Amino acid sequence: MYVCLSLLRCGLIFSILLLAVAPLSAADKPNIVFILADDLGWTDLGCQGSKYYETPHIDRLAAGGMRFTQGYTCGPNCQPTRAALMSGQYGPRTGTYTVGSIDRFDWRSRSLRPVDNVTALPLDRQTIADAMRKAGYATGMFGKWHLGNDDEHHPSNRGFDEAIVSAGRHFKFKTNPRTEHAKDAYLADFLTEKAVDFIRRHREEPFFLYVPHFGVHSPYQAKDDLKAHFRKKSPSGGHHDPTYAAIIASVDQSVGRIVEVLDELKLSENTLVIFSSDNGGVGGYRREGVDARDVTDNAPLRGGKGMLYEGGVRVPYIFRWPGVVAEDALCDEPINSVDLYPTLVEITGGTPPVLELDGVSYRRLLASGGAATLSRDAIYWHFPGYLGSKNDTWRTTPVGVVRSGDWKLMEFFEDGHHELYNLADDPGEEHDLAAKMPEKVRSLQQRLAVWRKDVGAEMPTPHKRAAKRTKQGTGLHAVQCEGSYPGHLQGVCTDEAARAIYWSFTTVLVRSDPDGRVVKQVDVANHHGDLCFVDGKLYVAVNLGQFNRPAGQADSWVYVYDAQTLAELARHPVPEVVHGAGGIGFRDGRFFVVGGLPPDIDENYVYEYDPAFKFRKRHVLDSGYTLMGIQTTAFADGHWWFGCYGNPKVLLKADPSFELVGRWHRDASLGIVAARDGKLLVGRGGRKEKKHYTGAVEVAVPDAEHGLRVIQAIEPN
Repeated sequence: MYVCLSLLRCGLIFSILLLAVAPLSAADKPNIVFILADDLGWTDLGCQGSKYYETPHIDRLAAGGMRFTQGYTCGPNCQPTRAALMSGQYGPRTGTYTVGSIDRFDWRSRSLRPVDNVTALPLDRQTIADAMRKAGYATGMFGKWHLGNDDEHHPSNRGFDEAIVSAGRHFKFKTNPRTEHAKDAYLADFLTEKAVDFIRRHREEPFFLYVPHFGVHSPYQAKDDLKAHFRKKSPSGGHHDPTYAAIIASVDQSVGRIVEVLDELKLSENTLVIFSSDNGGVGGYRREGVDARDVTDNAPLRGGKGMLYEGGVRVPYIFRWPGVVAEDALCDEPINSVDLYPTLVEITGGTPPVLELDGVSYRRLLASGGAATLSRDAIYWHFPGYLGSKNDTWRTTPVGVVRSGDWKLMEFFEDGHHELYNLADDPGEEHDLAAKMPEKVRSLQQRLAVWRKDVGAEMPTPHKRAAKRTKQGTGLHAVQCEGSYPGHLQGVCTDEAARAIYWSFTTVLVRSDPDGRVVKQVDVANHHGDLCFVDGKLYVAVNLGQFNRPAGQADSWVYVYDAQTLAELARHPVPEVVHGAGGIGFRDGRFFVVGGLPPDIDENYVYEYDPAFKFRKRHVLDSGYTLMGIQTTAFADGHWWFGCYGNPKVLLKADPSFELVGRWHRDASLGIVAARDGKLLVGRGGRKEKKHYTGAVEVAVPDAEHGLRVIQAIEPN
């Protein structure tokens, strides 16, 4: 059992006991403010031990309330934690256990096929905001949502009366819905302004305010004055980056501003303020042999974001509620993301959802000042996928974890080996006791197996490990496509196993082997553009009308072909692409079509469709002018890439929400496709003579200075 240690004053005892036993009247419903940092590590606060980062406002929050020393997230990265917080359910129930699709990393080089990840919180889940609204609360959310980008999944349709979503950049950010803000605004400041305004407008009624900051997530962008301040400081304990420290400082200022307004409006006595993070800090990798940048350090905890070791899933958890939660309190009881939902339902007198909650309420921990513990015997994690890094190193492979009491068991699914740690004696997980304590391993593994069955946890499945062709010289490489064609190259893609390359030559569709030898080709209608491979089919952006003209002159389609035979299977009209469909990409169960533009338009458009090609949304890309719009697109290395014509030609890079993060003079206008190990294939075109066009692909890697850096070149002849 764990004990909450606090400095109780006698005057608090009665109110604490009253909260523990008596339901609240409607007039006494407390306000709830939940502030969530992004990627903030366990030691990244002054009150958590940092001597480099400066967080006076969060430290003051902790001094005025309770700090949990063993607060956990439900996942080692952003999305699964947010799904658990909003649903009160473990990942196996929501299907969300990681970020994005399983193809973010080269799982085919490993022995297991990951379970497909659900990237939008299922619509049948009643969110914590739904429960708060039913309990009579005004509900607001400002910040990073990460549980579905379409209108159906927008937080304004998931229980929040007001919601503004923004993430991806700290400067020059976009919001959904579009919201006016200064061009030089800093995102953390903008979100704070919206949060403060929400509090002021709802001061006369109970409110639930959720502020999920994008700080301290990459890209690492901070205000100049704060960076200058931290450049003058000496590093301490693995904390060393002035830009990262400055982002933390901006989040801290946000907390201070929100608490200041609560105090000003005399709302603090009836407001529970919660501060936490969605996963561990981005650091601790080098010690684990992972080729990744250590932006921070979670020591004494092991590992960092993307790992199921403590550094990846243990985070700060702070609660302030004057007169109810004891000041300067510490609690060693483990709590988890799934516990927030039942806790707030109990505190606010709400009604639990119809679907089962996996967490337990820790209201009595907050109220007891050290007298209470939780009845739960274990908490669990299930990660049936891979999180990679550079040079064939891995932050995690598929793994299941159970923590019961002081004991933590990790079961790695690839080879079935176990690691066992006593976290009371060994919080840094330095001493694996599995070999010395087989009975303890067996007991915890049985408990983990029973839990997986109870929650319906899907397991990764064996598959034939793909050979690491890049090292053996037999895989995807710079290659010339055999033959010449009457139209120039428009796009390229590969199948999932990288056993075929597909080429679109305007009026001819070609399938070749990885060495460029033609296996099949068919004549197709003019104008076939860029293409993508999905589940054994090719999807090609087609325009049978005019390009780059005013609306009404294009005739945009997506044609579908069998990837083996190149037989046409279907045609889908996409009339929303009014200036001519030119390129297509696929991500997380949705198709994204790009195309031409008339002159003098200084932004581009990306059109989103569901698998049946029902139009869902037009995304605006703040790209500046590009000649004739966008020709090619692909999602690779966690970002969208767009190839554009021009002189010089333009390469664009955007985050998953289509926030522009880079623009370079680089040619990818004839095709771009994700390859393995963080590499991309880029199309190249040539011409032997009139109407005899050739094609090739080169191998490139992302590069901050040039966008893409070619590492295997070829000149099509």
